[in-house]
Amino acid sequence: MFMLRLPIAGRVQVLVLSAVLFSCIAPGAVSAVEVGDVVLSELLIKSSSASEWIELHNASGSTLSLDDCVLREGDDQASLNGLSMAPGAYSILSRTQDCVVFDEAGDCTQTSALVYGAITLNDTGEETLEVVCSDEVIDSVTYGWEVFDDDCNASVGGTCSVNLAPGKLSADLNDHWATNWCVPPATSFVYDSLGRESISTPGSANLCPATGPPCGSGDVVISELMVAPPTSSREWFEIKVVTGSGCDLHGCVLQEGPFDEVTSDNVSSEDWVSHTIDAPGNALPLESGVYALFAKGNDGVGSAGDKPKPLEAVYSYSDINFDNGAPGWLHLSCNGVLVDSAPYDHARQSGACGLYPCSVNLPMEQEHDQANDDLANWCLPPESPEWLSTDGYPFYGTPGDVGFCLSRAWPSEGDLIVTELMVGPVSGDGQSFPEWFELWSTVDEPVDLGGCRFERSRIGEDGELDPTSTQEWVVPASTPLSTIEGGAVTVFSRGTCLDGFDPEGAQCPGGEVIYESLSFANSEAEFLSLICPGGLASEVLVDRAGYDMTATGNRSGHSMQYDPLNEDALSNNDDPFLWCEASFDACIEGLTTEDGECNYGTPGDIGPCETGVVEVPPSGPGCRCASVGSYGRGDSVRGAWMMFVSLLIWVWPRRRRSM
Repeated sequence: MFMLRLPIAGRVQVLVLSAVLFSCIAPGAVSAVEVGDVVLSELLIKSSSASEWIELHNASGSTLSLDDCVLREGDDQASLNGLSMAPGAYSILSRTQDCVVFDEAGDCTQTSALVYGAITLNDTGEETLEVVCSDEVIDSVTYGWEVFDDDCNASVGGTCSVNLAPGKLSADLNDHWATNWCVPPATSFVYDSLGRESISTPGSANLCPATGPPCGSGDVVISELMVAPPTSSREWFEIKVVTGSGCDLHGCVLQEGPFDEVTSDNVSSEDWVSHTIDAPGNALPLESGVYALFAKGNDGVGSAGDKPKPLEAVYSYSDINFDNGAPGWLHLSCNGVLVDSAPYDHARQSGACGLYPCSVNLPMEQEHDQANDDLANWCLPPESPEWLSTDGYPFYGTPGDVGFCLSRAWPSEGDLIVTELMVGPVSGDGQSFPEWFELWSTVDEPVDLGGCRFERSRIGEDGELDPTSTQEWVVPASTPLSTIEGGAVTVFSRGTCLDGFDPEGAQCPGGEVIYESLSFANSEAEFLSLICPGGLASEVLVDRAGYDMTATGNRSGHSMQYDPLNEDALSNNDDPFLWCEASFDACIEGLTTEDGECNYGTPGDIGPCETGVVEVPPSGPGCRCASVGSYGRGDSVRGAWMMFVSLLIWVWPRRRRSM
């Protein structure tokens, strides 16, 4: 210490200066390392044969020399002699080779500051990695790869580092491995020593995936479902974010099952399967308006000729499997709140797919959480462009894009009319003749039945339709018989050809179309309806035929016939009392039992009923040979039927318009 005398305003001021003033560190000088000055900030734990590396961050604000420091993991340690770190720097230390970062061409773009060699990062179990200087632990991290294994969504064969979150770059905060560390976002990647993408930020500021506000009710809409892809491991679905601010789906729960909602009665059902979204970096923020893809056990969805590169999913899920044999529901809940639900029914929805499997999608007009609850608001995608799944199989869909609807030459209301029904055929020993029905085209142009469905519904004891007894058959678009020529009469036969024989893949001799999963009752009041897609996610009731063999007195072995040239033919065939029993003159060739019993009808021909020449028993049918006549069980029965039919005609358009 010394004194300096300075004259100030005629006085002598004595100033005492400490020698410390002159011991300030000059620029370029190196400071000793104190606890917390050096922070372990990024680890390439699972390198998949590429060179491992460890990143250190200088948090001290001064240049540091690590000449008296080592990396230590258990009994293994590596000297850091010769390593100097500038203030705020991120230094990469590699295990086996100088270069750790390459460009896409394979040229080195970043070398390590030091090759340490003696330590191997462990990708199983927990290990503690330390920076020790002069026998004092400057920083330590207890790490475990398993915590972040599922978060690593690098491309096939690639790797991911685990880095310390921005804002957590301290020796204290990096002790919290599961909460303060993360896998970087997939957009943060370099090429490793083997030329593969490595999701990491070596030697630069750390990044964690951005988070967003949690998704709430109505914030996202399930907009597309691939229920039955070319291979079962390539199921996927799509959601659209409709909230203006976007939202985060990390931690939300996917639940699939046969129920339209989760209730106290079914919540514990073994039919439910669920998956909790555990996104990379514990965040899955999605921007407003985005169509986000979720793929089962796979990062890719598929590619199309007009797309620059294959579409990738924002998240790969497990556990959930769509049921392609029964209707189901997919539910999405966040923080215990139902965000959205969507139904699916592969048997109904996929009939018009054509040559390849297809998704079902929601057109833009129906992109809200109430509209997608109704199956009738979903439609099939166009057949162009043709997509290839990630395992190379073609499919139709609109993944990652707005939904569009397939359009075919489907019939409109009244274009086709059911004109004959064989509800109770007779068979003999060792013989089995099928039920069948006949359809007449009232228009000149061909119509396409691909994706249309025939629905058999039954009236219950309360006089109302019984939904539990409904049966459906969807006409496959892949069969050439789905096209009905203008003016044609087409016969549909249950299970076999009319003569009872299985064509084994060939066409029936009489040109019948074989159907499945529908059966008629000869002792119940029933309807047979033809319902076709109506274009933009809607349905059209093309025709509905009503029959009740018990009420009208029709006998087994006789078809019921309807004259489609009658006035108001389309609406009147709803009434079973306006159908006639086939004449005894109309024995169908080849449909006679060994006991000589004949099946009567005119499959493939239309026209008015013809009078039979044999004497008809007094207990015969209500309508024997004409489209109008006595009604067997009286006008009161017919009146009840007419009231019920009138109610259906009044209700159907309203139900259809709500679809």
